[in-house]
Amino acid sequence: MEIYGIPPVAQASPPAPRPDLRPTADAAAIARDSSPEIPLPPTFSQQGVVSAGMLRDAARQPPAIRPVEPAERTLKPFGVTMLPSDEARAAHRAAREAMAAANADARQADAEARAADAAKRDAARSEARASRADAAAAAATAADAADAREAADTAEPASAAAPADDPDAPAAAPRPEA
Repeated sequence: MEIYGIPPVAQASPPAPRPDLRPTADAAAIARDSSPEIPLPPTFSQQGVVSAGMLRDAARQPPAIRPVEPAERTLKPFGVTMLPSDEARAAHRAAREAMAAANADARQADAEARAADAAKRDAARSEARASRADAAAAAATAADAADAREAADTAEPASAAAPADDPDAPAAAPRPEA
């Protein structure tokens, strides 16, 4: 891409890569001091001799490991314990468990109270349904009685009607409706 206004300039190619022939830092340090203060790692033969000696020495026992005691953490210079003691932790755990048990008991009592309320509500509903059914039956009975009275009022007297047991009797003429 050319930038307008600036003429292109020929650039020289970068130098060719060459290997670095300087001695490494380790070689230079050993050339100055052939016995460094830092010990060199043991050779394989030295490691073998040490391992064989450790295997032959059956009387040598590793040192006993003492149990580690928990750290005493106190706030200096006041002497206030920063971490709670085991007794305090146990008391806190017991209080938490007691609170959880009390909460569980309260939830159980609440559930029982809700169940009792639901049972009362269901009983009241069924009682209301029964009373409505009784009222409907009484209303139906009253309506049937009123229909029966009305039918009795509009019925013909027994003397005007033809006897039912006499088949040869002439049929009664229908009465005009008033």
